[in-house]
Amino acid sequence: MGATTTPSLPSSFALTAPQREIWFDQLLHAQVPLYNIGGYVEINRAIDRALFDRAIQGLVAGHDVLRTVLQPVAGAELPVQVGCDAVIAPVPFIDLSHEADPVQASAAWMQERFVAPFTLYAQPLYRYALIRLRDDRFRFFFVYHHLVTDGWGISLLNKRLGRLYAALLEDPQACAAPPVHPAYHAFIENDRAYAESSRFEDDRRYWADKYQSLPEPLFRPKTGGSVNRQAPSERQVLWLDQAFYGRLRAFATAADTTPFNVMLGALYVYFTRTARLDELAVGLPILNRGGAAFKDTVGLFINMIPSRLSFGTELSFRELLRAIGRTLRGDYRHQKFPIGELYRAIDFHRSGRRQLIDLQFNYARHDHETESGVFQGPTIALTNDGKQSPLIISVWEFHEHEDVQVDFVYNLAYLDEAEATSIKTGFVQILEQVIDDPDVALGALSLVSPADQQLLRQWNAPPAEPAPPATLVERFESQVARHPQRTAVSHEGHTLSYAALNRRANQLAHALIAQGVGPDTLVGLCTTRSLEMMIGVLGVLKAGGAY
Repeated sequence: MGATTTPSLPSSFALTAPQREIWFDQLLHAQVPLYNIGGYVEINRAIDRALFDRAIQGLVAGHDVLRTVLQPVAGAELPVQVGCDAVIAPVPFIDLSHEADPVQASAAWMQERFVAPFTLYAQPLYRYALIRLRDDRFRFFFVYHHLVTDGWGISLLNKRLGRLYAALLEDPQACAAPPVHPAYHAFIENDRAYAESSRFEDDRRYWADKYQSLPEPLFRPKTGGSVNRQAPSERQVLWLDQAFYGRLRAFATAADTTPFNVMLGALYVYFTRTARLDELAVGLPILNRGGAAFKDTVGLFINMIPSRLSFGTELSFRELLRAIGRTLRGDYRHQKFPIGELYRAIDFHRSGRRQLIDLQFNYARHDHETESGVFQGPTIALTNDGKQSPLIISVWEFHEHEDVQVDFVYNLAYLDEAEATSIKTGFVQILEQVIDDPDVALGALSLVSPADQQLLRQWNAPPAEPAPPATLVERFESQVARHPQRTAVSHEGHTLSYAALNRRANQLAHALIAQGVGPDTLVGLCTTRSLEMMIGVLGVLKAGGAY
């Protein structure tokens, strides 16, 4: 962790509403990295370590949230944010170029550091490292506590780091002060003013009206009772290739909507059909950055809209997209209202349920290649296994000409691997169908993959006509083939093997056929002594055409 100077600024700031929500939830899950966010930038070029370190120090100097620490307040539930004049942000250099598999070693090292909990008080809430895989390939590793920033803020930081480093490459002797960017404390004041405004009360009424009655849970705990708050989560990744995603974007444009709405519509179809519901309650993380200044500010702004999509299932997919658009336009007008305030407005704690929303759908579209182009490599997000929501689906559209990553992060208290796989498969299956036919009725959409459809056809195929029963001779000769030396018949100390019995029966059959004995008289030729009777029976049957 970076070391800080003694705070010299007398002013302190309260946590914003988004920060308060995260703070309280983090306290409920102490030492669990629920809110560690970040990843790494793949750098396919040589890096000057000294210049890179100077770029990092310039980055920290230019952003007040990176020079802010939390301090406890005696007798208060919430800490305050205290700004520091300067923070030294060390950038550990990790040389893995001599490892047998530097890429794998790097992945293991980053994951271990990524899930390490932060010390919340009196320390910067971020970590950096520069990792060398070979002389012309590096990775810039970064992890932030969500209290400091959100995904949009990370994209701003990476873009600005790239610019600082590029400027130093151009003039290594440059010593001009780095640019100072818009300060997060402006949003802190804006958030306080909102909480005291009439708009806040209007937003409270809007959401409380939507949730006068609670939606049915989408998932139920597998234990049948209370959920272990520390239950781990797992992740499955779906890659949408550029050809398919290009079709999806073209479809959205033709339907006068967005890829986000199309994918949200696919989730609506899947969950209303599989859970047999007429609505879907879904949490939609939004930027919550009104105005150009806030869009240029690094910090935690993100909020979650508790959208409630109640359209039934008796409509076409095109009609569903229109209905989703109308609902979201209304929701966006009230997007600033914190979901924690909604919980209080409807006395949610009395319900005995853990969360109001079981499904979160996150769509992040940032051009990281442009933002950190000097590094000439993609930005890769990392995840941890501490997510407590039943299901979080995140679409990461970071690179214009690369496949789109979709993460399905599911908590094992609610879903297992097979169930998560079914959701992932069904999601793609619905998207493929609606892109081909936007006017398809929701009830006509198949939730079964082509491979599963073929399997179902095999299972439901009419049974084949049974083979005719084997004759006595066929059954006997099967035994001859399998067990020629086994005893077939025994009488008064005399035995015959299957092979011997078969030879003598064939001899008798040939003799009868040569004498012209007809089938009607054959039965009477069987003798009464055991061995001869057996030979006679088989010979008669073979001669009669059963052979």
